Amino acid sequence: MTAPVSVDVSCLLGDAGGDPAAAVHRAVASGFTAVEPWAFDQHVDAYRTALRASGASAPSGRASTLDAERPDDVFDAALELGIGVVVDGCTDAGRWSSAERAAQLAARVNDLAAAAHARGLRLAYRTGSVELRSTVHGTHALHVFVRQLDPRVGLDVDVFAASAAGTNAALLLQVLGERVRILHLTDGSFDSPAPRQRPLGWGGLNLPRILRAAPQAARVLTFTDPAADVTASLRRSLRWLQAHEDQQTHQP
Repeated sequence: MTAPVSVDVSCLLGDAGGDPAAAVHRAVASGFTAVEPWAFDQHVDAYRTALRASGASAPSGRASTLDAERPDDVFDAALELGIGVVVDGCTDAGRWSSAERAAQLAARVNDLAAAAHARGLRLAYRTGSVELRSTVHGTHALHVFVRQLDPRVGLDVDVFAASAAGTNAALLLQVLGERVRILHLTDGSFDSPAPRQRPLGWGGLNLPRILRAAPQAARVLTFTDPAADVTASLRRSLRWLQAHEDQQTHQP
């Protein structure tokens, strides 16, 4: 594999009693060498100590910048923790209700990306399902939004959320192209009224096609189904991804 696979630390907080440092150590014990800290600006000391003690890296991290009064504080925290890509998103359906609202959000993201770039950081917008469930003039609000983004803004695509919204995730990634910098990965089953998450390789997503559609994107594993063993599910996903990408590497 060409790059370490990260795990979304927020998935492990429940098993770690809500302790970010314990969640990082649990991730490393599960076989991960990289993590994506969640709300890292609120837990800088805990993450700093855990990353140093465990030897894990944090290529990306999630924090709220879109509505932050002092986004520079988030960027300072990212630099302190060695995080290169700050990830944020918006789940407020009202901000996707019109072309004007999508444009306002894009302008805010562009301003944040410029501020991040000035500090040697990158900003990635994390897409979920709301941007794909909302339509503006007959097209997904996400595409209206993306057309107005500064080229420095990356995209982080949650493939399960996109699929749950009724979108073909592989085709979406092809349309978004090189702008996709991160994939949040979990498999799923979609043959019941409520989609359910599954470990990679255990659900219905065409994961090989999805991965081929965004070879440049970093991989971040996620799993949030409270009815399942989250830690065990993440281990299964890691093993599947390692086996798949190792196989792709050694193909003639």
